Amino acid sequence: MNNSFEGQIDYDFLLKDAYKKALETEEEYGQINMEDFDFYKDVPADLAYVVEMDKRFEESKAKDTEIESMFRKMAKIFEVIINEQIELSNWLGSSAMTQKVSKYDDYKNGVDTVVEFDEEEGFSHLALAIDVTSSHELARKFDRLKKEIDQGVLTKVKYFVSEGLSFKGEKGNIPRVVIGADRKTIIDLMEKWIDEDKDALAEHVVQAILIEEIITQLEVFASYAQSVGQEKAADVYKRTLSILMRIKTEKNLSEDMLYQAGEDQVFSAIQSNLYNFR
Repeated sequence: MNNSFEGQIDYDFLLKDAYKKALETEEEYGQINMEDFDFYKDVPADLAYVVEMDKRFEESKAKDTEIESMFRKMAKIFEVIINEQIELSNWLGSSAMTQKVSKYDDYKNGVDTVVEFDEEEGFSHLALAIDVTSSHELARKFDRLKKEIDQGVLTKVKYFVSEGLSFKGEKGNIPRVVIGADRKTIIDLMEKWIDEDKDALAEHVVQAILIEEIITQLEVFASYAQSVGQEKAADVYKRTLSILMRIKTEKNLSEDMLYQAGEDQVFSAIQSNLYNFR
């Protein structure tokens, strides 16, 4: 009983420290400033939309149970680590760059981060929607993805700035996937991150989880898009899939790491939700 109590105290301190670091890191990196897009006439309306959604978010957060509050904090921590370590630890290969999106695109288009791949044939983009729990949120996100494929309209980001291209504006036709990890994986990740253990972060199993989750979804989405006659969407998914398959081959992930990835509960929940596309 005492060990369990002490473990809970340790976890509470870890979550508090990691959440504080996540907020500081996010502020340091900054978020896209919508007011820089002065060529859009509807920026004031979009900013008003963000204010309204922020208000709703805060009202919802105020009603959180202790468990829901914990998952919100873990989601933020995970999102910040993902944005940072995809680049610092090359979790998605050396050509990947991350771009945290505006609050507008987070709320409106269901995107947390855009990954930009600098490939020989040009730049490709992948939108990430981040989840850390196998709750109803996953089902809602996959329902939205399915409707987008049915309509042949992939994800767009209105306020987008490319790191690799001299481009600022709306970026459309982006394949979107849901990524996440379970509580056990994220706690271990938080510990390594707080300790600034670069070697452990570079070798962390979460990169295998991300790669397997993304590849699995791209395969299913490409097949489903083709089955409903959305050939252009299918081609986008296939092109992105080829990039991720090459990255997986280059990283040469160990069998043990891939096995551990398969044991992650959120990855399992993602796989379960994909049955609706078959």
